[in-house]
Amino acid sequence: MIDIGENKICGNIPQELGHLSSLEELYLGSNMLSVCLANFLQTWCIAFQIKGLYLGINQFCGTLPDSISNATKLNFLDLGRNMFSGNVPIDLGVNLQQIQSINLQRNHFTNDPSSTGELSFLISLSHCKFMKFLMIGDNQFRGTLPKSSLTNLSSSLERFIAYDCGIRGEIPVEIGNLTNLSWLTLGANELIGSIPQELGNLNKLQTLRMYENKLDGIIPQSLCNIKEMYFLDLRRNRLTGKVLGCLGNIYLDSNALSSIKWSFGIEIGNMRGLSELYLSGNELFGQIPSTIGQLQNLVNLSLDMNRLDGAIPKSFENLVSLEYLDLSHNNLSGQIPIGELSHKRFSYYETVKGTNNFEESNLIGKGSLGLVYKGTFTNGTVVAMKVFNAQVQAAFNRFDLEWKVLRNIRHRNLVKVIRSANLDFKALVLEYMPNGDLDYWLYSHKNFLDLIQRLKIMVDVACALKSNYIKATHLSWSIVT
Repeated sequence: MIDIGENKICGNIPQELGHLSSLEELYLGSNMLSVCLANFLQTWCIAFQIKGLYLGINQFCGTLPDSISNATKLNFLDLGRNMFSGNVPIDLGVNLQQIQSINLQRNHFTNDPSSTGELSFLISLSHCKFMKFLMIGDNQFRGTLPKSSLTNLSSSLERFIAYDCGIRGEIPVEIGNLTNLSWLTLGANELIGSIPQELGNLNKLQTLRMYENKLDGIIPQSLCNIKEMYFLDLRRNRLTGKVLGCLGNIYLDSNALSSIKWSFGIEIGNMRGLSELYLSGNELFGQIPSTIGQLQNLVNLSLDMNRLDGAIPKSFENLVSLEYLDLSHNNLSGQIPIGELSHKRFSYYETVKGTNNFEESNLIGKGSLGLVYKGTFTNGTVVAMKVFNAQVQAAFNRFDLEWKVLRNIRHRNLVKVIRSANLDFKALVLEYMPNGDLDYWLYSHKNFLDLIQRLKIMVDVACALKSNYIKATHLSWSIVT
């Protein structure tokens, strides 16, 4: 194995590198290498039966030789973000029995002109039974998705990313056979017709992106069957009908959606994890559902350039995470209920009542400086009450520090402070996380987080720590799922 990736190496590849007969994995990614690689690729893949070839993010050029399909031991092929050109071999996947990942993104690859207009190389990938990742976006294929390839592609395929590569025609209903997909991107192409109902069969789908096409018709109700979907991007199409409130973070701006139904309002009020909702540039009319005010994690809300009327719901005062709001170019009237939310104080009596006299069944956390209770206010709001131990002097200092920092920062990945206690009683009322804390999910034998979920948590934590709003260096954060 040779790994010289992520450096600033430039120029050509030494000829001697092609003579290493025992080489199994080669990492040259993220450099500035600029040689044409056709001969090297043939040597590495055919003569030495290499298993992993990682050449992404360079300036390599040349074509992909037909003989690469004979690389029977190849597991990983990464040619992304280079300047490769020419046709992708029709028989690319015929003999790649062990391939797990193919990345051809951001090159100048084209479709074989002898094909009938279909992306013919996809058909050969039906032989790749272990393939999990297929990334072909940002190329110049200019063809249709073959029905047979979507029927026979590996059942283990998890990601299919094919944005901005000239895909034309309708989306084949056979795409519903890829039941293991978690990520599907077909944005910035030339797709027409309606969104297939069969997409609702993709129960593991988490991200669906079909933005900037010419899709029309309604958003199929079957998408509500996808319980794990948290990101939907259908911007800049020609979709009509109503908005489905069952979906995850929604990007539907610049379509022709024509109504906000009260059913949508009721459903969206239950989507407590929703952080982004983009519906600008449609034909939405009627009043804004007040249930949007229940979305305390909502960060971005865009409803501009519609035909909405009536008053802005007073419930918008509850959008404590909101950072971006655009309601311009509508017919709204009345007063503006939104202002900078002030953190309110509460009394000892309210705390006692909200926790049922600090009943042990409401205890959800313990620490050296105090206890955390689940509480419910008279208006039905469920919160976490962090009560500091008045007998410990350090607790008073910690309260002052946490209160000072938490009231001045705002980030969607940090728990939010809602209120503080009066001067005689040290406590903070925080946003309640019904799914428990991270320790509960990492170390409990009753729960399980898969790799994608763990990666999402790590990214969210990193985003929170990187935030410019965080200025305290001595504060111990409560990280939650």
